[in-house]
Amino acid sequence: MGDDGGDSGATCEPPPTLYPAPGVYCPGDKDDAGDTVTCAAGQHCCETPQGSSTASACQPPGTACASGTIDWECLQPADCANFEGGGAVCCVVGATKTTVTSCDAGWTEWNGFTGTKCMASCPSGSYVACQANSDCTGDAGTTCTVSKSNGSDFGYCTP
Repeated sequence: MGDDGGDSGATCEPPPTLYPAPGVYCPGDKDDAGDTVTCAAGQHCCETPQGSSTASACQPPGTACASGTIDWECLQPADCANFEGGGAVCCVVGATKTTVTSCDAGWTEWNGFTGTKCMASCPSGSYVACQANSDCTGDAGTTCTVSKSNGSDFGYCTP
């Protein structure tokens, strides 16, 4: 993914960006005008793999995503307030960090990423998803570090 950072005129992959607006961005879902979709409060996004005949879509609470899809329940703790049953934090699930470099810019991407989940607390070894430093309320000195996985940019809290 991305190029080697050289000056060969290759197309550079843009680095990820944080979007602290409420709601879950749904990668691959488009409205009738062709614009990207952010799910309504309480909804989650089932992102289907590239090349799938089924489009990614926002789903109502209680609707399970199909096997093999990425379930984006949240991008920040505020998204969890309205999600089924609520939860204190938004957790990055089923993933390990890796570093990607494109045209001399580097960022974190995730291997084994299965989505984000609203939970009372994140399991040991996982990360809180965030969109601003104020979302990182755990250990003093943690910051929201930008990353990406699949079709979405998001942050994770890191010391």
